[in-house]
Amino acid sequence: MNEEKDWVITEVPHLRIVDQDLWDAAKAYQGHLDKRTTFNTKQRPPNLLSYLLKCGECGGGMSIVSARRYGCSSARNKGTCNCRTTIGQDVLEEKVIGALRARLMEPELTKVFCDEYAATLNRLRMEQNAGITRYKKELAKVEKEMEKVYGAIIQGVAASFIAGKAKALEQRKHELVVCDVPAPPVCEAAVLRSHFQR
Repeated sequence: MNEEKDWVITEVPHLRIVDQDLWDAAKAYQGHLDKRTTFNTKQRPPNLLSYLLKCGECGGGMSIVSARRYGCSSARNKGTCNCRTTIGQDVLEEKVIGALRARLMEPELTKVFCDEYAATLNRLRMEQNAGITRYKKELAKVEKEMEKVYGAIIQGVAASFIAGKAKALEQRKHELVVCDVPAPPVCEAAVLRSHFQR
């Protein structure tokens, strides 16, 4: 390669696909997301039983609802379930691991468990990916509607007349951006079996 002092660099802004302001804004947003999500959280579920627990009352998912305690996500976030019971993360994990120790020491049972665990995680991953795709489509639709609202304001429609719609669109956009989280990673049954066999 030629030495750097021999390079000829020419700016050609008319060939840009996006303008500099939009590029800078996108890079700043990517930096914000990178700070918010560490490498490890992108690679594996946050807790041992993440994405695997279901509420016995409503069938909805369970998640960490307070300091190291699992509870029904529907009861906590939506108010659509009456189950307010919680269980300590360490207690629950010990019960699950204890059951695995007691009942899965035979290779045939270990294989069945690992196959089912991997299949369940991968099914959940596919469902979450489909959900993220739907969120992104709705986000694009919301942003297009917001452009229409702003266009109406520019053309002279009183801002007070459409303020409610603009606020609702802005709120929905915020909800959709918050929901856009990384999907759980692909889980391979053979890898799980190798851990049990150690």
